[in-house]
Amino acid sequence: MSSHSKNIFNILVAMVVPFCLTFSPCIAYADETIATVVEGEPAPFSGTLLNPEAAASIFVKLENFDSSCQIEIDKSVDTASAGFQYRLDIEAAAKDACVSELDLAIQLRENHVQFLTEQSAINNVHRRNPELWFAIGVTSGIILSLGTAWAWGQVSSAN
Repeated sequence: MSSHSKNIFNILVAMVVPFCLTFSPCIAYADETIATVVEGEPAPFSGTLLNPEAAASIFVKLENFDSSCQIEIDKSVDTASAGFQYRLDIEAAAKDACVSELDLAIQLRENHVQFLTEQSAINNVHRRNPELWFAIGVTSGIILSLGTAWAWGQVSSAN
């Protein structure tokens, strides 16, 4: 390789290696082993050793931890669900009350319209033949005037 190609290669390596180290996950794998050690025997690794009762206690706590977490989750979900259902029921009751109030208002308005229609029909009977009512009014006025004149004539001839 020429020195120029080595420089380009070194530059590329210098750019790619930090990029790969930054953006690629580094995972370390180790064997999980449970070793039973007899008292006085050297341990295969440094760390904490547990006797069978302590290991069983941790195992039971871990088993119960999942159950208790699930119980807490269920409790929280049920509480939230009950709260939402309560709010939904209140809103449904409010909606029903509004619908009932509007139904009552519509019924009252329909009754009022019906009453006004009936009153208009009654008034239209008198307005159907205005010439007749004019003639009746003029005739009544003439009869009333003649009756009054006759009554004055009777009163004045009696004196």
